[in-house]
Amino acid sequence: MFSSEPISHEVLHAYEIDFAVNAKEIVYGETDLKDVQLVVALKDGLFNIEPIKASGGAGSINGLVRMDGRSDTPELKVDLAILQVPMPNIGGDVDFDADLEGKGKSVAELMGSLNGRMLLVARDGKIEKSVASKFGSGLLSFSGDNEYTKLECATLRVDVKDGIADFNNKLAAQLTEVTWKGGGEINLKTEKLDAGIRPKPRKGIPISAGSLASLVHVGGTLKNPKIQLDPKDVAVKYAKYSAHIATGGLTLIADVIKDKIQANQDVCEMILEGTVFEEMEKESKEAEKQLEKEREKAEKKK
Repeated sequence: MFSSEPISHEVLHAYEIDFAVNAKEIVYGETDLKDVQLVVALKDGLFNIEPIKASGGAGSINGLVRMDGRSDTPELKVDLAILQVPMPNIGGDVDFDADLEGKGKSVAELMGSLNGRMLLVARDGKIEKSVASKFGSGLLSFSGDNEYTKLECATLRVDVKDGIADFNNKLAAQLTEVTWKGGGEINLKTEKLDAGIRPKPRKGIPISAGSLASLVHVGGTLKNPKIQLDPKDVAVKYAKYSAHIATGGLTLIADVIKDKIQANQDVCEMILEGTVFEEMEKESKEAEKQLEKEREKAEKKK
């Protein structure tokens, strides 16, 4: 996906660019951007897009993108802040903040050297239920004929160090029917993707083997991602389902009710207050303890 071909110094030094865009309004899908200012310049190997300015809805866009090719190893800087701007296609509004730096003689080398952070918060959007169902991996059963589900809120924080994009326990979303929590890691050097999303239904109490499908693992690479059930989670859930059969259903019912209570917590409120990641870290540690207990039980039965 990321080219290992050397970035052309000849192109960066052979041409000069100097143009500006000033527009009262630009319409992109359902999004209207107003008071747009964009200045693009290339001279002596320095490529600059600064400023990047616009307003949309009640929000604004400010930032810059710079590629400095004046040395043997080109350097990249991205500083972009989007505040309460309407989201194309899915509606609602989004906050996005990115502060990234890196250097390399190719795009692959540059991506593998990135350092910085990104933060995204989205509110009041809508997404196709067919997309949501894929992430639910069969756990979700939507009611009604509406093709869309409401994205009440979502957040993603990514901390990047030496080409490793870490978002472990830093992904959360709340939809009408489900909450998603999870995270993972992307190795920008190898393009390897390793992430998990745990969906929990917010409506009804589905007492069935469908509870097995409660963790979706996204692996593979950025170019060829693979979505599958996490086998570790399936093993734990299967052990609980077996216990449910043996005890007349009490174990599984207790687990599902607990999941439902957690799923109906206002994730949006925690997102906006900035406490959701702290809560997810606590849940992750509790899940690890529970997994260890299940493993110990399985070992004793052997």
